[in-house]
Amino acid sequence: MGPTLPGRPRPAKAALPWANSPRAEPCQHADQRPDQPPQGGDQPKGRPGAARSLDRVNEPLSADGGLTLRRWRDSDLPAVRDAFNEPGMYAQFGTVLEEGRVDEAAAGRWIARHGERWEQGSAYSWAVTDGTGPGAALLGHVAVSNVNHVHDGGWVSYWTVGAARRRGVASAAVRALTAWCFTELGLFRLELGHRVDNEASCRVALAAGYAVEGRQRAKLRYGSVRHDVETHARLATD
Repeated sequence: MGPTLPGRPRPAKAALPWANSPRAEPCQHADQRPDQPPQGGDQPKGRPGAARSLDRVNEPLSADGGLTLRRWRDSDLPAVRDAFNEPGMYAQFGTVLEEGRVDEAAAGRWIARHGERWEQGSAYSWAVTDGTGPGAALLGHVAVSNVNHVHDGGWVSYWTVGAARRRGVASAAVRALTAWCFTELGLFRLELGHRVDNEASCRVALAAGYAVEGRQRAKLRYGSVRHDVETHARLATD
């Protein structure tokens, strides 16, 4: 759920690509945010820059309920394509496609983009599956982006496929990601946000320990309608 960037063209009818789906029914999505450099403020001496790659990431991660968090693979392409073509999921894709559907080529680019950001140390995106075996089903996605090692912060986003909703999948995955961010990335503050009418996403945030911090008025736009956003955050000391 990022802000509209200066000079970035906005489609007249489509929702902002990093925004939640405007579906009326509950969707367990936290808004994605476009990659941005650190925003102002003092930069302490002797600290690394805004992005820092890990020498080695121990994965997969385990989450409650027998869930597994692992890096995205090329073999996930069909599952990614199908997930983003579910009703209400297109706005989570991250780019605007004229045809309004995610084909295999677009899904492949999505996987490659997340792999590149992982290597750059600017974002870490995980596939959430129901186990570790080769036939483990894809249940969703959880990520920390805008990783900033100047102020030790990051932005959390998540989504689940329809079959995984109302099962505690998203909250378990966010808790596992959060612990990893604090212990392995050394971050201190994690933020996320959702439309105020997305009650399912709010429940996920609260269940993962993210306290409500405020309301951003008219931050998201879907067509001609603007939506307020509720922000949450969790600190390493919470």
